[in-house]
Amino acid sequence: MRCATAFVGFALVGLLAACGEHNGDESPETETICQKINPCENGGMCASVPDGSFTCTCVDNWSGDRCDQGQCEKLQPCENGGTCANSPTGEAQCTCDGDWTGSTCETEIDASAPCDSDPCGSHGSCEEEQDGSFTCSCADNWSGARCDQGQCEELQPCQNGGTCANAPDGSFTCTCVDNWSGDRCDQGQCEELQPCQNGGTCANAPDGSFMCSCVLEWRGDVCELSECDIKPDFCQGHGICESYTGTGEAMCLCHSPWNGPNCTDCGTRCSSREDYYRERFLYCMETMSLDQPYCLDWAGCDGELYIDSNYGTLVFPLDPLCPQP
Repeated sequence: MRCATAFVGFALVGLLAACGEHNGDESPETETICQKINPCENGGMCASVPDGSFTCTCVDNWSGDRCDQGQCEKLQPCENGGTCANSPTGEAQCTCDGDWTGSTCETEIDASAPCDSDPCGSHGSCEEEQDGSFTCSCADNWSGARCDQGQCEELQPCQNGGTCANAPDGSFTCTCVDNWSGDRCDQGQCEELQPCQNGGTCANAPDGSFMCSCVLEWRGDVCELSECDIKPDFCQGHGICESYTGTGEAMCLCHSPWNGPNCTDCGTRCSSREDYYRERFLYCMETMSLDQPYCLDWAGCDGELYIDSNYGTLVFPLDPLCPQP
């Protein structure tokens, strides 16, 4: 409505009365509900919609049409009769009944003294603290907040898969798996059996069995086999195989008329190895009785044997029992 100002008298008065306070060219815009009352609470953002209503966008922890419901209304977290109140940020805060405690009143308060339940067991003594807690003074060999850990837990002493058990005094005993022994299951077959012979070195395998590393000419699982044992044809069937003490190296005691390191030579000429029979004689003197067959059977070649107190030597070169050239 436009109000005229050109009339005078009663017409002007009536017109002014009809126009009232809206004297001007245009009517003011209508205010929205968001502008008039801002219905969104707790920091919520209000937005008008064309039908004249509104919607609220809520900040964290708040919900509802007007952002008026916090975590108390959404979660109802307080247990056991606790009373819930929303903080300014919408978080739930529980006020608990006298017998309950905790953030949601979930823990019942134990009215008894802290040591009444004997928390230190039979291996410690309980002492009450001013704040209602307790501390345990543990006996020898026991440890832990409740004196429930013996030497098994503290030391973990049992090796190689052994099982540990605490004794009443807190010491321990180990039950060992196969092939292991000792107070701590740290001794394998090497320590228990000492199996390696003739200077061999023993090493325990992971399962407690043993392995021998042999020296010189010794062989076998426990270094028990000499060169004679592993080479049965060492003397070619013409002599006796003996092992040098300590080394395991083979040596042939040849039957006459055979000789040589492996008893492969027959009727060797004395001139080609003139000391052979002296060595044989001295061996018999030092290690065997002279009446043994080996020491009596001198003839590597046919001929006379000269013997004095120290050696023997043949003087003719060829034995007729050898294959003839």
